[in-house]
Amino acid sequence: MDEQRPDDAAVESGGMERWLVILAVVFGLVIAAGGAWIVTGRLLAGSGSASAGAGLRTWWLERQSERLLAPSATDDGPRAFEIAPGEALPQVADRLQAEGLVRDAAAFRLLARVRGLDTTIQAGRYELRPIMDAEAVLTALQSAAGDQLALAIPEGKRLEETVAILSQAGLGKTETFERLLATMDLSAWPLIAARPAGATLEGYLFPDTYQFDPEGDEEATLRRLLDGFSAQLTPQRQALVTASGRSLHELVILASIVEREAVLETERPRIARVYLNRLAEAPFILNADPTIQYALGFQPEANSWWKRPLYLDDLQIDSPYNSYTRGGLPPGPICSPGIASLDAVLAPEDGDWMYFVANDEACDGSHVFGLTLEEHNANVARYQTGGCG
Repeated sequence: MDEQRPDDAAVESGGMERWLVILAVVFGLVIAAGGAWIVTGRLLAGSGSASAGAGLRTWWLERQSERLLAPSATDDGPRAFEIAPGEALPQVADRLQAEGLVRDAAAFRLLARVRGLDTTIQAGRYELRPIMDAEAVLTALQSAAGDQLALAIPEGKRLEETVAILSQAGLGKTETFERLLATMDLSAWPLIAARPAGATLEGYLFPDTYQFDPEGDEEATLRRLLDGFSAQLTPQRQALVTASGRSLHELVILASIVEREAVLETERPRIARVYLNRLAEAPFILNADPTIQYALGFQPEANSWWKRPLYLDDLQIDSPYNSYTRGGLPPGPICSPGIASLDAVLAPEDGDWMYFVANDEACDGSHVFGLTLEEHNANVARYQTGGCG
């Protein structure tokens, strides 16, 4: 999060990790029973809202993706896996874990629910590999041989992560995707082609659930994602882009930062407003931690593109993406934002907030917003306990 500079101790705490694992098991048991889940009290800050619950589930998955949703092994050898007609997701998930094809059955069930794919797993025979992560396994189980391949591209992934999802799903080779991303003719998408010279396609591979032809090539796959982005640029949104006084590229950059910061849908327009307020006032410093994570790149020890926690030394990295030391927007997006984040920067909430801090009292992914540095410091002292990481 951008809301407080990290000190020399880790920003994040391991206590919340253990709590979230327990929470995930509870979710998994409820899902297995086929019932609705209920979270009350401080967990959802007393709101009981569906959006808060969905945000919390997504937040938990994001934080566990390098651990419980990671490949179960480095073995790339194929293994036969068969799903019987009528077999329910809980039984499938338990067998996947028992056979070493996913790390955690409860996390796999929660992933399927968050992706909206918990009722669409198909009976049939599959060829799975332990090196596939949980996202790739879930995708593979959506389609029998010869069918269209349903693939979910999550929000907030950078280009390298999206390419990995596509290649793990069997839609092409990583090196071919990378070459096409640098050389494709973009004349079919003039609004994308208008981005600044030298800009990559970071931010423009639209996150959504797609139906792909398993026999299609890499270019056809990438065209689907670019079509997905272009389809969101309705005349109404294009009018808002013009009214904003900023280029589409600048708005995608800002939306990508909002995507990596926000957990709750309802807070995206307010977080967008905070960053727009900072850009309107000298020295125009965003102080956005996700830009530091992007600049730091892949972290082999954590097998992740998003370093957690950040330390004070990390904030000194010499990079045009360091929004702590350089004013204005970074030169490009840091991930592919979803439509909710793009809408948030096109229609931000009105307000004078300049700061926000994670609400560790609520532990629901929400933030507390402040107008002045004095108010922000008080909010940090009260709400940023580290109990929720």
